[in-house]
Amino acid sequence: INELLLIEFYNETTKTVDNFVSPLVKKAIEYINNNIDKPLTTKIIADALFVSHTHLGHAFSSAMNVGIMHYVQIKKVYRAKKLIKQGYPITAVAEMLGYKSYPTFIRNYKNVYMEAE
Repeated sequence: INELLLIEFYNETTKTVDNFVSPLVKKAIEYINNNIDKPLTTKIIADALFVSHTHLGHAFSSAMNVGIMHYVQIKKVYRAKKLIKQGYPITAVAEMLGYKSYPTFIRNYKNVYMEAE
């Protein structure tokens, strides 16, 4: 639940949080937000930002107190919940968010919301 609150806090108060995270982490979050509908890995994000995936992973974890891929997973699931509430079929939502496997999407969705309970 802490991760969900952190992400929602960041979404709602970007200007405030900007003072607390490095430019690299801000760029990573921006990249994730702009590409949430695509398959994302630490390497893909790092390559887009011209840094090593190891450096990005450490910087992100240190600043956000959550791993970058966990953050991506939570963001995707949070977006999925909004799309499902708008009436999109679950299978379409999984595809829209770049999941290649429906079972993987369902597993991630359940994991994120089971953590929140």
